[in-house]
Amino acid sequence: MNSPNEMVLFATLGFAGLVIVGVATGVKQAHRRKEMEHVERMRALEMGLVSQPSGLDWPAASVCIAIGAGVPIASFVVAWIATLTTHVPGAIWVAPVFVSFSAIDSARKLAYRAIDPQVASRKGGLDRAASPAGKPEFDPDAFDVVGSRG
Repeated sequence: MNSPNEMVLFATLGFAGLVIVGVATGVKQAHRRKEMEHVERMRALEMGLVSQPSGLDWPAASVCIAIGAGVPIASFVVAWIATLTTHVPGAIWVAPVFVSFSAIDSARKLAYRAIDPQVASRKGGLDRAASPAGKPEFDPDAFDVVGSRG
C-alpha cells in the first residue's frame, strides 16, 4: 500500500471517477433543462402565447461581428491605402484608432442588447411599477392572521 505506483493508481482512479460523475451529472442536467424548456413551451401554447423562436441568434451575432471586426479592419485598410497612394502625415493613423474604439464599443453594446433584451429595457429607465408583470406591493391587510382574531 505504501508503494508510489499504488498511490498513483488510486489517485488516477479517483480522478477518473470524479470526471465520470461530472460528465454524467452534466448530461442529466442538460436533459432536464431541455425537458423543462419543452414543458414551458407547451404550457405557453396552452395559454395561447406565442413563444419566441429559438436558434435565431446568429443574425444578431453576425451583425455584431461585422461591426466589431469589419469596421476597424476597413478603417485601417483605408488609412494604409491613403498612406501608400498619397503623401499624408503620420497623424492619419490616429483616426482609425478612434473609429475602431467606437465601433468595438458599439458592437459590444449591441451584443449585450441582442443577448438579453431585458437588460436594455431595465437600463432604459422604465418605471417598474407601471409594468403589469411586476411584483405587486405587499399589503398587510390582504392576509388574515389567526392571532389577530382573538
